Amino acid sequence: MCYDILIVGGGPAGLSAAINGRVRGKTVLLLSSPMEDSPLWKAERVENYLGLPGVTGAELLTAFRRHAEASGAELRELRVLSAMPVGDRWYLSGEDQVFEGRALILAAGAVRGKPLPGEERLLGRGVSYCATCDGMLYRGKTAVVTGNAADLREEANFLQGIGVRVTVITRQELDGLDP
Repeated sequence: MCYDILIVGGGPAGLSAAINGRVRGKTVLLLSSPMEDSPLWKAERVENYLGLPGVTGAELLTAFRRHAEASGAELRELRVLSAMPVGDRWYLSGEDQVFEGRALILAAGAVRGKPLPGEERLLGRGVSYCATCDGMLYRGKTAVVTGNAADLREEANFLQGIGVRVTVITRQELDGLDP
């Protein structure tokens, strides 16, 4: 089957794209990793989603997915290994399957580097990747902002502006520490 839209990524952006494609009468196939692999899934509390304050990331992602499925989008758990344009079509391959579509939306999320010791275990329990999304959870507390992203200082300044005491440690500084 040739889909009107192929989407890679099952987070908020991919699921929103799936719903909007279906609203426009398009056939949609969304391919993603399991929901439980998403950083959003691990968030213990989301306070900045309109109309749903205090919901967990798992609850929010489940609601998004349920909405996309109810719209008629086809969702499959599959890791996409390649995308190739041929003429006016796109071909995606993953595992032992190939999918064809007229348009491709990449909504695979941000690429993160090698995790720090304990980072994956503490994701959603003190470790966060989004100052705008989770900053209010740390208001009045001390937080460490680390990494090597170009907007590291901007994120730290944002947190300070909402009342978080911030210490910035660059990834280069961390790499020099003994575990």
